[in-house]
Amino acid sequence: MKKLFLNLGFILLGAAVSLCAYSQNDTVENSNNSSIFNPSDITPPQYVGGEEAMFAFLDSVLVVPQSAIDNNVSGRVIVHFFVDKEGNIKGPSVQQGLTPECNDAAIEAVKKMPLWIPAQQNGKSVNGFASVPISFKTKQLKYDYKPSSEELTYEQYVLTDKKWKLIQLESKDIPENVPHQPYFIITVDKKKRRVLEGNASCADFAARYNWNMKNWKLTFSKIEVSKKKCKGKKVKVIDGDVLSAFKNTKEYRITKEGYLQIGREEKNRFVPLATFESEPLKKKK
Repeated sequence: MKKLFLNLGFILLGAAVSLCAYSQNDTVENSNNSSIFNPSDITPPQYVGGEEAMFAFLDSVLVVPQSAIDNNVSGRVIVHFFVDKEGNIKGPSVQQGLTPECNDAAIEAVKKMPLWIPAQQNGKSVNGFASVPISFKTKQLKYDYKPSSEELTYEQYVLTDKKWKLIQLESKDIPENVPHQPYFIITVDKKKRRVLEGNASCADFAARYNWNMKNWKLTFSKIEVSKKKCKGKKVKVIDGDVLSAFKNTKEYRITKEGYLQIGREEKNRFVPLATFESEPLKKKK
């Protein structure tokens, strides 16, 4: 399978392409009596953990279009976006584009970023803007994950006989106000069918699974959802995101902490779509 290296550029204030921020209220008048922004006293918004952490995150979530692979597309997309006082990213748009497919891929990657540290003015958080250049450079790679024998025999790698509770979706913690903490349980029924049952935050669901422990493959099929109403102004239902993670899963990993990650391979690396922690199943009386 053809895969890519991603080369991300991140340029600070003072360079040709900058990560910039300014308050929407910080303006001065020019000779034509029109308002212009004056960002002199603004500290720009920052990615938590700095540039290196941002590079690593974007590299893990960027899905390079097949058209870019097939046509050996190279270049960069500059994505401009608004960072509000709470650090939320809003309204990402292409400031400098490449191909329509690469433009969309860059925007989707930016949308997945966690909260930023908002811009600061006189010690207070203010609204601001930022621009992040993302460069695409293709290179063919061969992907073949081979775990050690110790990993394969480690007890925590057994998926059955555990209740796997969702703690993260795409590296972000799940909301605290979900109706129920999503979970799933893997079993083998009397007909020796591999069955998965669980809850997606509101609705219950069931599916079949195919698990190849030797090759770290895990897929889910025939997902059926039981309709259920969860109402309330303070309730956050994430059924769609949870079920989407199961539908797109191709592989799995177990972290050193014993967490289960389901996801898929992209650009010669494993990208987690959801992370679960386990607890023993209660024995039926």
